[in-house]
Amino acid sequence: MPKMQGAIHYCRQNNISFDRLIDDFKNGTIPEEYDDFFYRTLDEIKELCKQDKNVNIKAIVEGFIHDEQNIGYLQEIIDNRLTRYRETKVLRDLENRNAVDLIHYIESLFSDYIVRFDPLWFDSYLRFGFTSKQEMERVSSHLNSLVHYYVYRRYTQKYIEMDLGDKLGLAPSTCRIIADLIEKNFETICMGDILLALNHLSKD
Repeated sequence: MPKMQGAIHYCRQNNISFDRLIDDFKNGTIPEEYDDFFYRTLDEIKELCKQDKNVNIKAIVEGFIHDEQNIGYLQEIIDNRLTRYRETKVLRDLENRNAVDLIHYIESLFSDYIVRFDPLWFDSYLRFGFTSKQEMERVSSHLNSLVHYYVYRRYTQKYIEMDLGDKLGLAPSTCRIIADLIEKNFETICMGDILLALNHLSKD
């Protein structure tokens, strides 16, 4: 049985083709009345892929997407949207094993990597539950770029909490701690980014 019964029903009820909506998306011409439906459907597919990393996109969209090229294009979109989620699986594993260790890592991430920088910080990877220095470096880099993105966009603390839950899949309490640390260090991070940008300009 097709998984996306709601999407199939909506397409039939409104006499629209999701293949056509994908083509419109590629061209930036999705009709306004279908815009919300299109993005909600993408989110629903993304959530199904979160639940099973081996899920077959073709099996999910059976019954309302028929063009093989569109299925491949949709696979690329979903893979791009889930990159950070998959790359930070170690954080969810750590939270499940020992949430306290994860909180200690997050607090140290801000004090020793994002706000200030300790070149020897990654040597403590075992203390935070990582299996290698490289793993800690990779995950920390993902979180660092995400934090700077939130500051650049000037997102509210409430929105950051919600978005962290979606992007990282961590518990609401953990997302609240990260959002709170961003809020407390907002001006410092913002000033650091400005100084970095000015430094780049002076070298051009």
